[in-house]
Amino acid sequence: MKSLLTVSILALGLAACGGNKAANNQAANATAANSQAPVAPAANGQAAATPTGAITPQELRAMIERDGARAAVRTLNEGGTEAAPNRLAIAMQGISSGDQAWLDIVPLLRQGTDGETGEGLSMSLADALPNNAAGVLRLIAGGEDAPSICDGQLSVNTPEAARAARQAAIPAVEGVTDPALQQAKTACLTVLRAQ
Repeated sequence: MKSLLTVSILALGLAACGGNKAANNQAANATAANSQAPVAPAANGQAAATPTGAITPQELRAMIERDGARAAVRTLNEGGTEAAPNRLAIAMQGISSGDQAWLDIVPLLRQGTDGETGEGLSMSLADALPNNAAGVLRLIAGGEDAPSICDGQLSVNTPEAARAARQAAIPAVEGVTDPALQQAKTACLTVLRAQ
């Protein structure tokens, strides 16, 4: 009886003091797993870190399908600072990368945008042109507005930066050979070269 009481007290003392090695290991493993940022593929095929609390294209698609595009955009656009952007800004960064998984979400996301968020989406697509011109041109062929996307001045603040953006976008767009995208390609090049 005395041994059983001693063992019980010892077990309680270890648990209270954090001496339960199995529980501590599980907690440490969970903390380590949660502290690592998830990894998303970048446009160039390399892995790129996604900020903690970010959203993936798959999560965004599920959110839009569950809540509707307007509600999803509203939820993603809540909070955030320059140092820690909200999840809509993080999604826009994903779109800017030209990653095809992000570009595939654009038609769904567009349904929930308004003036400011719609302009932000067009700016992100403009930034994506040099990285995945064919992906962006598919969106233009599907109804996205070529002038809004292909205007090299949308997402930059200086004339020099606009010129550099156009110089990066033009050869990428010129390189698209898919016959189904030639009309979108011509429309985009017309805008890019008119600047």
